[in-house]
Amino acid sequence: MTRNSARRRAFAAVLGALAAGVAIWWLPRCVTAERACLLYKEACHGPSSNDVSRVLLLAERAYAIDPEQYHFWATAADDAWSARFVPGGAARDADLRDSAGRWCGRTLDANPWHPKARVMRAAMLAETDPGEAVRYWRRCVDWQYWEPFNHAFLAELHGRCGDFALASNTLERIRGMPYYEATRGILERMQK
Repeated sequence: MTRNSARRRAFAAVLGALAAGVAIWWLPRCVTAERACLLYKEACHGPSSNDVSRVLLLAERAYAIDPEQYHFWATAADDAWSARFVPGGAARDADLRDSAGRWCGRTLDANPWHPKARVMRAAMLAETDPGEAVRYWRRCVDWQYWEPFNHAFLAELHGRCGDFALASNTLERIRGMPYYEATRGILERMQK
């Protein structure tokens, strides 16, 4: 055996041991992520998918296992927010609003630029403080200026604040692009 082949074998053995060590070290993280993903799958595609309270319960279980599953948190927030529009009473509405806010916050904590969560956050703000919603969404527009939806939504938020001149000016930035006509219709209905 030559000296070079002995070095290569020793180097390969060290690399193999290092790879095995990293795999063993990373295994618990993979297991927790997979457990949370299975709960997410159950919430989205299982028998629980049409029951918002069950989805929220599964999200709580998954959050206790792995708080990094922000797509699940966004789904939980969206389900809670959407369920508010199904008749059920003021107490249920308040609980769902609180749940949606909590899950939206968790999503944005894990990923501050999650698109669905940013829109939901602005929509939640618009219900209580339209001016704050405009300020929040303006930062989103600055970050992703080229996206027509962002300008359309900003125009709608200006309309909710009653500033239809600024809403119209904002909307003109996307004339001829997607969302222009639909947002113009929304603004016209708001002015009536």
